[in-house]
Amino acid sequence: KITISSPAQGIKVTSATIDVSGACDAGATVTIRNEQAPGGALNSQVLGTDGRFKLTVPVVAGPNAIDLMATDLAGNSSSTSLTVNRDYGQLGAHLAVAPSKFAASSKTTLKLSMHATTFNGGPLANATVTFTVLIQGLGPIVSPELMTDATGTVTWEVAIAGASPGTGAASVLVTSPMGDQVSATAGITTT
Repeated sequence: KITISSPAQGIKVTSATIDVSGACDAGATVTIRNEQAPGGALNSQVLGTDGRFKLTVPVVAGPNAIDLMATDLAGNSSSTSLTVNRDYGQLGAHLAVAPSKFAASSKTTLKLSMHATTFNGGPLANATVTFTVLIQGLGPIVSPELMTDATGTVTWEVAIAGASPGTGAASVLVTSPMGDQVSATAGITTT
């Protein structure tokens, strides 16, 4: 029988690899695999007399189902699995509004563009995004729920009419597929 001593089931990690430790019968071969990782990330170790193992396996963003299988010297096998969630860490969101300044008396279409990044600076794809626009003289204007593309980018256009002169703002709330959130704001001035 194979047992895992660390990490704990369902743990959140931020690293690209984890060490899985445990014990099994002396002389057994323990194989570890993460189907979510590129190439299936297969690794194995023949256990010494103490029956302990420590195997390193890559993890990708989101949930990772890590399978371990042990085969003893008599050919008997047992297996177990572990789920590890790789967290995105500190997310980034960069918001731009065009135009950021316009005449309150004019009808204007605002274009909001947002680029979201993961903790390592890569694009945050498939994140849900909600824009909110606050303009002098108008109530909050909220976008439908949108989703970032493969480059971590999303845009939304909204027509503005009937504004008053003053300062306002656009904001964005980004929620990663793991449930982590980040927000950003940008100023809007009506003259």
